[in-house]
Amino acid sequence: MEGYIPLANLTFIFIQVLIVGRSSVLAFGKNSTCSDGLGLNYTLPMFEVCRERPDENGKMMATTPKIIQRRVSCPNSGMARISRHRQCRFPDCLRNPCKNGWCEETMVGFKCHCSEGYTGNSCEKLEKAAIISRNQTQHTTSTITTTQQSTTTPDFNECASNPCRNGGTCTDDDNRYLCQCMAGWAGVNCLINLNECLSQPCLHDGICLDGINSYTCQCGDGWTGTNCGIDIDECADEPCENGGVCVDGLNSYTCTCTEGWEGSTCGVNFNECASNPCRNGGTCTDDDNRYLCQCMTGWAGVNCLINLNECLSQPCLHDGICLDGINSYTCQCGDGWTGTNCGIGKSYFKFL
Repeated sequence: MEGYIPLANLTFIFIQVLIVGRSSVLAFGKNSTCSDGLGLNYTLPMFEVCRERPDENGKMMATTPKIIQRRVSCPNSGMARISRHRQCRFPDCLRNPCKNGWCEETMVGFKCHCSEGYTGNSCEKLEKAAIISRNQTQHTTSTITTTQQSTTTPDFNECASNPCRNGGTCTDDDNRYLCQCMAGWAGVNCLINLNECLSQPCLHDGICLDGINSYTCQCGDGWTGTNCGIDIDECADEPCENGGVCVDGLNSYTCTCTEGWEGSTCGVNFNECASNPCRNGGTCTDDDNRYLCQCMTGWAGVNCLINLNECLSQPCLHDGICLDGINSYTCQCGDGWTGTNCGIGKSYFKFL
């Protein structure tokens, strides 16, 4: 029995099939076109892209495009021609059509590569030389065992060439073999790597990388998990400072800052002195969520808006009237008195 096809060769054959299939399909592109004989063309739509569908056991399986020939009658003109159209169906090799050989998938069906000594579309026939050789073998065996009054027919072990690849288990059967493939593999000889990405398991625009009976998702920014279904909590690292509250977003976060703080992480102390709150020459000092005013002499209050009343101490004597000023006062003295505080009698000047 012939050996298996290496994966690289199988890929090359598949590319060749695609190229041959493309050259056949290019004749009608996405649509088939008929002429009515009067210079007008009519376009017939093609089938859509091949998709997965359930097999007889309910398992979702990939389908492949096949080029099918059919006779098409064009409207109006009445002319007929052979047209090719695409049809999506399960790979033909999944039916194990090659009885004594391995199966190659093609764009128009399948091709059997027969084991040595076999021929036919399905490798079902023994070649003439092989029949003669087998008869000679049977005759020789019969001659050797004549004393036992029996003949034996040699049982050819189709599993002897290890046709099942990638860990598949071979079972010898009548004139054929069966491969029990490992998970993730399919085909007559277990050469088809099942694409676990066909079901599009990666969410939120994640990129799926197919493996052997597995897949890996490359997640977009802000997402994690096997299927990229978990939103990354950007607040987990507590980025907001000085009591700020973190609000998680998609690949982002927002800090709601407490009073006196600002910035993306509430790390910038808000300058309460920026508005010049201290009046009348007062000096402003910025503090945590507040400011302090150092007022000029004569002024008081949070913002230095209160003019201190220097008359409260009643500096004017002898019934003098005190007039408050800015960090000062003035005494209006009664008759006979003078001085800053009305403490000097006018008669004093007469004796001088």
